Amino acid sequence: MQLNFDNIITNTDELLSKVSEKDIYEYYLGHSIKDGKLYKCPFHNDSSPSIGFKLMPSDTLIHRCFGCGARGNSINFVSKLLNLSYKDTINRIKTDLIVEERKSFSTKIKSERFSSEPKGNIFPVKQYFCKTDYDYWNSYFIPLKLLQKYNVSACKQVFVKKEDTFYLFAEYSNTNPIYCYTINNSFKIYRPFNPTKRGKWLNSILTEDIQGMQQLPKSGDLLIITSSMKDVLVLKILGYLVIYT
Repeated sequence: MQLNFDNIITNTDELLSKVSEKDIYEYYLGHSIKDGKLYKCPFHNDSSPSIGFKLMPSDTLIHRCFGCGARGNSINFVSKLLNLSYKDTINRIKTDLIVEERKSFSTKIKSERFSSEPKGNIFPVKQYFCKTDYDYWNSYFIPLKLLQKYNVSACKQVFVKKEDTFYLFAEYSNTNPIYCYTINNSFKIYRPFNPTKRGKWLNSILTEDIQGMQQLPKSGDLLIITSSMKDVLVLKILGYLVIYT
């Protein structure tokens, strides 16, 4: 991951001058890759590893699936994986993988980097969901659309403000993703794979903030109150009305 000083990327050459093809493949696959080794292909129901990666004499890292026939470079890979146009693919990779320049951690950062004025001292930098997020939430049968409905987002970075200084609390990786629960401009940060309890949670949500209240219908026969957003989402899939407090 590298700094992006101009924040303007229009084509493949410019993009690959700031992030490697290997980084792109690994980010969207959710695991590391090696030249000459086969992995399960994300483009078809792959019962055995069938997609490989090879560095060509032109220094292009290509992929080829011996099962479904998918092949091309890293841009083709992301375009096919996310069903995006060329332009949207370039912009998506830029958003997901290239960190914009942070000139200083001054109070100006608030208006330049964050989408809203939060309550408390937590400042999340949100990003699009990727395959890592899909795999994690799908293990609980929770679709990404339901996360969006309940204001659960993936985060590229999370900053904590102390006095007039912003400190980097955590940065997203495929082995330690970050999720943000938002309610009334308050945030709860969740890092499910964090190796220690310290840093797994970060919270500015107030006691009067009840998650799931806005998603409730006007009436119902049974309301379940739980202490976990994950429980809210799973029970919602099962057809129950649930809030989290």
